[in-house]
Amino acid sequence: MGTRCYAKAAVKLLDPDSKYFSSRIIAREHFNGKDRKNLDLVLGQERGIVILDDTESVWSDHTENLIVVAKYDYFRDKELKGDHKSYSETLTDESENEGALASVLRVLKTIHRLFYDSVCGDVRTYLPKIRSGILKGCSLLFSDFEDFIRSSSRAEEMGATCTIVIDSSVAHLVSTEPEDCLWAEQEEKFLVHPRWIDDCYFLWRRQPEDDYLP
Repeated sequence: MGTRCYAKAAVKLLDPDSKYFSSRIIAREHFNGKDRKNLDLVLGQERGIVILDDTESVWSDHTENLIVVAKYDYFRDKELKGDHKSYSETLTDESENEGALASVLRVLKTIHRLFYDSVCGDVRTYLPKIRSGILKGCSLLFSDFEDFIRSSSRAEEMGATCTIVIDSSVAHLVSTEPEDCLWAEQEEKFLVHPRWIDDCYFLWRRQPEDDYLP
């Protein structure tokens, strides 16, 4: 939804030889509604189109085609609380092999293979199948109801079951409280911060639980 001038400048940096984009740029000027995006101007059938965007709400008419990617914030967002440091503060950048873009690239290659191996492929059927295997078999107990409201639907998309009631099937306790470590250790449960769910979602694979303690 950037201006065409901005898009052309970005494409010049990303694709200086016009190998990938050429003149195929759809920009803000082409849309009547500035707060919504659609595929009306994209040549091709919807069953063969995958959308990557960091804002889900603008694609309300094409959610089945959408892969939501994590926002790339190189500089620190002053509104965010906590001790999480930005790339600029740590003098690093996204991992070329394990970051969000690298993970999405693996997913795109899988979708590409499935689509062209099929007589009549449809990317809208592949995306949920791939995502539902990420946390398949995981039963998550949320210690905080607000975290349950915020994250349970995303976890369920990845194949997990979610609850706020303790039962024998629970394998993970999702909590922001370090005090829950003792209970999780005694009950032999994984203890993870809600951020674990987000990272599994955006990186398209189950992340090591030990890296996400409250």
